[in-house]
Amino acid sequence: MSRCCRYVVLVSLIFSLSGVCRLLAEVVYEVVDLGALGGTNSAARGINNQGQVVGWAQGAEGRTHAFFWEDGVMSDIGQLSGHDSAIAYDINEAGHMAGRSWHSATSAQYRACLWADGTVSNLGVLGVGAYSSAYSINAHDQITGISDTGTVIRAFYWAEGTMHDLGTYNSSGGANSSEGWGINDFGQVVGITHLWNPSAQWRPFLWIDENTNGIRERFEMKILGTLGGLHGCAKAINNIGQVVGHTYIDASVRHAFVINPEGFVWKDPENFGTFTNHYMRDLGGLPGATYSDALAVNEAGVIVGFSDRTGGGNHAIISDGYTMTDLNTLIDTNAGWELTAATDINDSGLIVGYGVVTGATRGFLLRPATPLVRMVRMYTGREGNMDGLTIVWEGSGSNLQYTLEYAEMTNSVWCAVPPSNQWPRTSAYWNTLSNTLPGVVRFRVRAQ
Repeated sequence: MSRCCRYVVLVSLIFSLSGVCRLLAEVVYEVVDLGALGGTNSAARGINNQGQVVGWAQGAEGRTHAFFWEDGVMSDIGQLSGHDSAIAYDINEAGHMAGRSWHSATSAQYRACLWADGTVSNLGVLGVGAYSSAYSINAHDQITGISDTGTVIRAFYWAEGTMHDLGTYNSSGGANSSEGWGINDFGQVVGITHLWNPSAQWRPFLWIDENTNGIRERFEMKILGTLGGLHGCAKAINNIGQVVGHTYIDASVRHAFVINPEGFVWKDPENFGTFTNHYMRDLGGLPGATYSDALAVNEAGVIVGFSDRTGGGNHAIISDGYTMTDLNTLIDTNAGWELTAATDINDSGLIVGYGVVTGATRGFLLRPATPLVRMVRMYTGREGNMDGLTIVWEGSGSNLQYTLEYAEMTNSVWCAVPPSNQWPRTSAYWNTLSNTLPGVVRFRVRAQ
């Protein structure tokens, strides 16, 4: 199959056949160079569902500038008064952006800021702190990040003009650090907290404002566990509560993870002092990897980030929560790019990040090089039984031929759904699936 005609939709279905759990478009991408602002280097950090991108870019004078990119045009969005440098880390659907601003001569005194409606606002600091930085913003302009308090670094939750200290889980006297990395539209914050258990450790956390007062209170910070190592960090959370980040497997190996909560519970067993979390899945790494990290997850559960690999250096990755793929294998090898890290993905599957091209670090946008196939619905006449299952999809291209494939949840081998002699077919549905397949499977539609 040629490069320009390979595209699929991957659907995970976990019984009781309640519907589609995840979609992953496994496609060949074209790479869009986002450019710079008169200088050489840049990096993309966030993208919204309108395809608007933010990040940082080098100016002609060599300083770092926050940018907003849309439809091929990169714009400098400025910085706080008295500063000359900035980075934008995230953007919401209203086009409001969160990041940090500073003066290049006093870089330790940077400030978290919000760009909205043509103005940039200083979010302040906690206590008598000297610096702060905003990393994630949701649809309601609620923001999380880090702030110096004058003695330690703390995760903050900012809403309606007030910055709140999220503290730590149980550090002695509260005299240790935490960091806020991601926030969803329900105001749920994820990050990393110091934990004393019985020695100093660092764990990923989830904070839920259970009484909606915007203030950290006892038991609102939940420890998420690890995959056996002492440390971990949560980087992002979507609106269905999936959490991604990294966790140490042992003293030297660090892997990306995903947590799929059940019934508003993110850790099983809920004993926060234990490492074990049966809801946390190891996403592994590329061949030869000793570390990988998941940086973002969209509403379909598609995850992006980076991994090291045999031969050294990092490569950008994409995962459906089971299989990790090097994004460099999904682009034209003649394009001259080495994709280093994927930092965000929107609900349409557009991916941003940074890589190396012609010797420079540049921000990129990955968009499908071919039309996509979209799963419309999946249903069955009997709960928990595949007999009579109907799968409906649509393809945006013309004269397409489809193959419906399945794989067991614990197996990466894909097979054509029997009877395979009926594939490929041109109709965009399937409703004669027998009950002979394994009970827990994933489906995908391949089009060419």
